[in-house]
Amino acid sequence: LTWTSMNIDGYMHAMHTGLAALEDLIGKTRDLIDNRIERNLKAISQLQLVELPDDESFTLDKFVGVQERVIRTQTAIMVAKNQEVEEAVEDLIELIGSYPLDSGPAGVDEHEVTKLRGHYSRLLYRAVLNATKAALKQIKGRVGSRASGGFLSLQMPMFDVSVELTIPNVSI
Repeated sequence: LTWTSMNIDGYMHAMHTGLAALEDLIGKTRDLIDNRIERNLKAISQLQLVELPDDESFTLDKFVGVQERVIRTQTAIMVAKNQEVEEAVEDLIELIGSYPLDSGPAGVDEHEVTKLRGHYSRLLYRAVLNATKAALKQIKGRVGSRASGGFLSLQMPMFDVSVELTIPNVSI
């Protein structure tokens, strides 16, 4: 084509149509990644895996019971979010694979699909790891001693412990 060609308008129209289709694909892809994948990964990362109220002490049985209840509910949420991420990744692969190409075969290279799944698998692992680290940090903060705490900042102890001295043994 040159600037004086008779079919420059048709060429420009085809280019604008192709660009509009590409922009539509990019918009759908960004929407899917932002709203269905990243949002769920962030929700998993911010899950509270333990419940440790500051104004309450626990016996061992009560602590275990409370944490089992919390873990059951949070596990159900985590499983649902995981399934949403998996479905969104599969929808993303299908969306990109179904994009019509003018030249070459349609579809996506299977190696690239495996890399994409691996990428989001690692991101999901990191989200679970972040939630676990936050839970352990919360437990550490509650159990650990507070050297800077004064008289007015006393907290309830985390565990209620009963110690009996029965000579020659100590029972807890």
